[in-house]
Amino acid sequence: MLVVTGAAIAPLAIITFSDAENWPVRLTIAVIGGAALVAWWLGWRMVTPLRQLQRQAREQAGRAAPGGGEPSEHALLLDREDEFGDLAAAFNALLAALERRKRTNEAFVADLVHEVKNPVAAVRAAADALERGTVDRQRAARLARVLRDSSTRLDHVASRFLELARAEAGLPAEERVSIPAHAVVRAVVRAHEASVDVPLSCTCEEIQLVAVPSAFEAAVRNLLENATSFAPRGEGAPTVEVRLQKEGRHAVLRVVDSGPGIAAEDLPHVFERFFTKRRTGEGTGLGLALVRAVAESHGGTASVTSTPGQGAAFRLELPL
Repeated sequence: MLVVTGAAIAPLAIITFSDAENWPVRLTIAVIGGAALVAWWLGWRMVTPLRQLQRQAREQAGRAAPGGGEPSEHALLLDREDEFGDLAAAFNALLAALERRKRTNEAFVADLVHEVKNPVAAVRAAADALERGTVDRQRAARLARVLRDSSTRLDHVASRFLELARAEAGLPAEERVSIPAHAVVRAVVRAHEASVDVPLSCTCEEIQLVAVPSAFEAAVRNLLENATSFAPRGEGAPTVEVRLQKEGRHAVLRVVDSGPGIAAEDLPHVFERFFTKRRTGEGTGLGLALVRAVAESHGGTASVTSTPGQGAAFRLELPL
């Protein structure tokens, strides 16, 4: 859009005013200068809000579903190469992001239903058997174990789901306070080491973080649970190494295991909800998704590198 500014015409107006012999010339120049100023003001008033809307639409698209994707089937059709065209493109990006998020949520619900279907079916079968009243003492003990295990499984999935939902929302209602990150990591490692037969190695620099304490602890715990579930058992050198250190203006937590590693085709999906390679009943597939959500809610990142057969290295990076 071409706009003639008043500043560009001002020198001409001054020279012409001084040379003019009569008032019509002076009036004409004044009208032209005034019109240029009004045109500039109107252009600024129109373009500035359009650019603000464009920037906000792109920001919201990035928050709704980061990354690229297919264009929305409800895309706005406006073939223009100006501010209006740019605004339409920004809204189309937002529509596409919202559709990607909708598909992700639909898949999430489907996965959640699949995850709770088996324990619910087990509870129902046990209840039916008990209702018929033809259960001896031995079978009653088995049904009790089924009910306990199924209810534990359901409670575990529900708790993880609520943790993940709060983290993905950005933990808006959670207070962020200064915490000794090194002490939290060491405490989680000690508690976890007592419940597994996998040797752990922990090296931590003294680091103070401003974070949600429960969320940071949950992220560390889930990284450890994931690493120890794949690490080989047995004596020898530590199979899981935990290291916390400062790197520039960030605190970096690394959790490295010596397990089978992650296949190249699985690496992009490791932090997705309900993606797991553990045996049925051993994992919910929500732990690493929670790690990523906690990292992003604190302005950080979660990543992984792996070589099949040589273990995996997870990295949680949070700003100091």
